[in-house]
Amino acid sequence: MSNDELTPAPIFGGGINTGSFEQPVVVTQMLGIGPAEPIREETLRARFLSFEPLFDSASRLAAYELVLRGRLAAAEGDDALAQMDEDMLLTGLYSLVQDGLTGELPLLVRVNPGVLFTDFPAQVNHPNLIWIVAVDSEAIFARMLALRDAGLHFCPILRGRDPHVVDSLDLWPHVMCSAALAPPAQAAATHFIIEGVAQAATLERWPEGTWFKGSLFTGETLTREEDQSLARRLDLLAVAMRQPLDTLINFFKLNPDMGQRLLDIANSPAGALSRPADSAGHALVMMGRQRAQRVAILLALANFVRIQWRPHSTELGEVAGIPGYHDLERHPEARLVEGLLIVRYDAPLFFANAPDFARRLAEMLTNAGRPIERVLVVGNPITDIDSTGAEVLTGVIDDLDRRDVAFAFAGLKGPVKDRLRSYGLYDRIGDENFYPNTISGVEAHLRGSGGPTSP
Repeated sequence: MSNDELTPAPIFGGGINTGSFEQPVVVTQMLGIGPAEPIREETLRARFLSFEPLFDSASRLAAYELVLRGRLAAAEGDDALAQMDEDMLLTGLYSLVQDGLTGELPLLVRVNPGVLFTDFPAQVNHPNLIWIVAVDSEAIFARMLALRDAGLHFCPILRGRDPHVVDSLDLWPHVMCSAALAPPAQAAATHFIIEGVAQAATLERWPEGTWFKGSLFTGETLTREEDQSLARRLDLLAVAMRQPLDTLINFFKLNPDMGQRLLDIANSPAGALSRPADSAGHALVMMGRQRAQRVAILLALANFVRIQWRPHSTELGEVAGIPGYHDLERHPEARLVEGLLIVRYDAPLFFANAPDFARRLAEMLTNAGRPIERVLVVGNPITDIDSTGAEVLTGVIDDLDRRDVAFAFAGLKGPVKDRLRSYGLYDRIGDENFYPNTISGVEAHLRGSGGPTSP
């Protein structure tokens, strides 16, 4: 039987303009929502969307960019999957606007230029909404000007010496470009948004009022591509352990690059096939449910447990002249915040490493050499928390309660907060103890009161 002969039950994800799709696609299963459960719009929105922070040169939160969590399509991936990614992003944006964008900070959304030639931008127009668009042609440039005159706000992407953008810098209040570029000489009045900022020296090159986005501020140790790869492996693990064979087949249709790796394992002695399979779907059918499950789990854990079993963890401190908070191992001169232990753990919390997290945190508290009133865990790298991780985290909080030490998270993503809610831990920690970033968590500690939560 070939992969083309397989006809799994279709499960479709909604969108602004999804339309028909050639192959059945799995959305709710991969995100851990049971097929028999009612799916509320806000639940899907929280699982699909993430708010990535932008900061000014003084490390103050300046804006958010709305992004899709766990994109289906790779950078150079299938056009149909890329379209589905955008449909889901726009669906989430529409839902947000319908509920009312109550935040005071600007919200940026990156879209394909083709969206500008639909009615959608006008339907969701909002004073705080800024559209990020690559200006690839005169037609796109003209359309942006027309929509700007109608009251929409745009942030064109500057790539090299792109004449469409360089020659019109004075028309746009915001322009986005890479940290690798040098500021254009004629851009004195332009408000730049710089992405990919990893070095403090980048800040010095750009004029006052520039917004920045990157690991220098968030403390993340994974690139977006690495983070997405990790999320896909966790999704595969959940599908392999909980879902039927047709759902597993659909997962590999959506992730063909992982399908080749599964085929390699299936055709090895670990797969124990009577004859070689010619596709991932073919291999899964030949193996049957139980063996297919074992091989898929093996693929999900390959190179994952080895790295995540004993991930890097560190205490963070403030370094003179460098915005944000940084690794004490790399910056032993860093200044510690009085009464606050800032901890970064560079991995999801799951069965293999959760005890290690608890042990290392206990060691940091014991070796602090100063009174600790609060532990602030930088949660950007924590992309998931399984049931074992939640159980261990409960024990950690119990221990901190006995020590009269408060506990808080900074930069934890929305879907991970949902996990904590399902375990009953979100309310235990308290909404006021979730901060959008490390800086706001430190500021709240210094004020001696709770601070704002992330969107």
